[in-house]
Amino acid sequence: MSPAEVIGIEVRQYVGQGLKTLVPRVLGQTAEAQQRKGRTASIPRREWSWEAYRDEQGIPAEKLETAKACFMSIQAALAQRGLNWQPVFRQGYFGFQRPGGYHVVIVDLRPRIPWVSIKLPDPPDRLGLQNPYPGLESIWDPDHRQWGWSVPNVGSVPDLGVAIDFSRPHQPESGPMRPSTNIA
Repeated sequence: MSPAEVIGIEVRQYVGQGLKTLVPRVLGQTAEAQQRKGRTASIPRREWSWEAYRDEQGIPAEKLETAKACFMSIQAALAQRGLNWQPVFRQGYFGFQRPGGYHVVIVDLRPRIPWVSIKLPDPPDRLGLQNPYPGLESIWDPDHRQWGWSVPNVGSVPDLGVAIDFSRPHQPESGPMRPSTNIA
């Protein structure tokens, strides 16, 4: 069935403090499968930007302003810490990647309320971390090893340097982040 393409759609439901968010994700579109199906690197990857989020995805202005404020908070925190993590815009989200192309901080615009998350090797409680933003809804996503917070508006954007400081010690110099092995 070489002309057929089989993909799956995963829809995660996040529930907390009177809020329910559904986040879709496409499964099965691996680089190997795309090459096998005749898609090559010669097809340019779609470039995403604030304007594309607004014009093509219809993301409301208030949500974009909140995302931009998160972007600025992350960028300022990275500069203060001398980290060269680069912003990368993707359909429905953007992230900051450490060398090697690994996301460390992500801002997801797909849920009703933007989510900021950091990559951790293990759940925050196993790492002895306390929620730095008790005023924001918090969720641990074990499948993606991400600890995230809802950010409902510009006025609720926290100092994201604290989250970066939580994630930074667990980021290897190269390669993917692995679960901790030395946690009791």
